[in-house]
Amino acid sequence: MTPHEQLAKGFEALGAGDYVLAANAARAVLRAQPDDPGAQTLLGRLALAACRPDVALEIFEALVSPSAPPATLLDLARADLDLRREDDALEAAQAAAAMAPQWPDAWSMVSEVAIALDLLDVADEALARVLVLKPGDTGALHLRARIGRASEQEVADMERALATGKLSYRDAANLHYGLSYVYKRSGDSSRFISHVLAANAAQRSGFKGPMPNLRASFERQTGAFSREAFARAATAPPAALAPIFIIGMPRSGTTLVEQIIGGAPGVAGAGEQKFFRDVLPAEMEAMTGAQFPEGFDRLSADQLSQLAYPLLRLLGAIGNSAPFVTDKTLDNFQRIGLLLHMFPDCKVVCLRRDPMDTCFSILQQQFNDRIVQTFDLELMGEACRRFSDFMGHWANLFEGRFLEVQYETLVASPEVQARRLIEFCGLEWNASHLDFHTRAGAVRTFSDQQVRQPISTASIGGWRQFADELAPLRRALEANGVAYAP
Repeated sequence: MTPHEQLAKGFEALGAGDYVLAANAARAVLRAQPDDPGAQTLLGRLALAACRPDVALEIFEALVSPSAPPATLLDLARADLDLRREDDALEAAQAAAAMAPQWPDAWSMVSEVAIALDLLDVADEALARVLVLKPGDTGALHLRARIGRASEQEVADMERALATGKLSYRDAANLHYGLSYVYKRSGDSSRFISHVLAANAAQRSGFKGPMPNLRASFERQTGAFSREAFARAATAPPAALAPIFIIGMPRSGTTLVEQIIGGAPGVAGAGEQKFFRDVLPAEMEAMTGAQFPEGFDRLSADQLSQLAYPLLRLLGAIGNSAPFVTDKTLDNFQRIGLLLHMFPDCKVVCLRRDPMDTCFSILQQQFNDRIVQTFDLELMGEACRRFSDFMGHWANLFEGRFLEVQYETLVASPEVQARRLIEFCGLEWNASHLDFHTRAGAVRTFSDQQVRQPISTASIGGWRQFADELAPLRRALEANGVAYAP
């Protein structure tokens, strides 16, 4: 097989998620051609997939040259983004766009980073470039609507495209979500809720995989994470860096808490990491020979430390030697006990919010197509029940080891609750904790616009205006025994 054929198979394996085959292909090429840029690129992208953006950054920086293709600059931008170096990511993406002005992907990356940095004029110009190169691109139209830059003509075009009924489910979802932003901003509540529900229905129509059994997942995990198992389990030795894990349901206030904590000296924000989803399960299964998380109680303290090291290394690289780094990976609520054993000096903060407000906020955002519980109302009720049950499970096992923060209480009494939060994290209070909306910095969540405003209670009970339209959601919560404020 020629090096070119090996590389083609390697990139194909990377796309299919077969990282071992992809790595073997890259190494085979490098043995014959040590400086092959394609093989180096493949290794860099594998490093990104393995939550090693620091390694990827070194690879892509070495590949950047006047003769390097613009794709190398976008790879560099992705590594910078994963390391929370958004300014550098924007510079690399803009360089790629300047080198290949006819390449829509480069302008899309510019817009993504610019939105995170709240550089909306830059984002708007980049999205306009995408639409010149790809007229009617629904992803770009969606984002222009989201940042409040869609023109009247674009809004009319979006409505007409939907009226044809000929769009793919993803294009329809993009346009419905985009129009929901337009009409929410204009105060047209009827059109707003209509497009929100249509957007969710479009995403749901495109989901072809098996529906997740959230109850069975909860029972299997809590069966493994039993009181007896934790009594047997070892604890990793303390590390120099102390993570602060912020967890909760999506749209429950975790970004707000991250911003409050980020006002303390010596605290860096790592955002949402993929470590526990994409790296830890396979690594632990290789050690235990059991399906994750079973068998964790047979691991030694050194093995737990070995498993924890990649995340600590990544957080350290993001934090640039900061002693505290926040990780707001939401679904870590399923692993609180494991966090406390792998990172004994960590702090865990859990956000709770009224389920109807939480779910209504989730419905308004376009989450990943694979996360069906974010656009399927029945499953959303089950997801709320699972979250509540997990938190009850951890409270029974680890009372006092983590802090629960109620969103409604936080926004009603921000200084009192923020002081409680800062004290729990072992940080020193200063007035800047509540001035997060005036700080420069990137925000890469759906809350990017909200946290640039002062704390407000305006969203509390926002679903009630649409009580009739949201009746199916209320029934789903009630069927799962989930209480909400009427």
